[in-house]
Amino acid sequence: MSASIAIDIADAIVATLNANGGSWPMPFTAVRTFSPTLKLDALATLTVEAIPAGIENGDSSTRGSFEEIVETSIGVRQLVNISDASAVAAVIGVGEAIRSYLTRRVLVGSDAAFYSIEQVHLFIPNDLSEKHTVASFVTVKHRNRRAFPA
Repeated sequence: MSASIAIDIADAIVATLNANGGSWPMPFTAVRTFSPTLKLDALATLTVEAIPAGIENGDSSTRGSFEEIVETSIGVRQLVNISDASAVAAVIGVGEAIRSYLTRRVLVGSDAAFYSIEQVHLFIPNDLSEKHTVASFVTVKHRNRRAFPA
């Protein structure tokens, strides 16, 4: 356990995704990071990164505890030829598979409960290249209950 629930949940998401092993449409090993990989050569293969994104107060509290909603962004990215529809669809498909897999899933090593999930796609052109970064971003929120500090 770290000093941050956001980091703990991002780590639990990574462990959960990696525990699924070879069941993904394309192979990957998820990693937790604090900022996305920006080097194009690193995106030659499928990259899956979980980034602790934020915490907000939830609606539920009791005398001894409060609820927090913890957000994690999962970037699924690869540099592909934008005219190759099957390559674009493959990257988006991995994002969709992750979204489906994490919906209502219990995370490895975490007591946080599923709250909500959404997915968006981006196509980022790269100068002087036919290749574009295809990105599918999955944002997942988990509910965590914590005791009030003494």
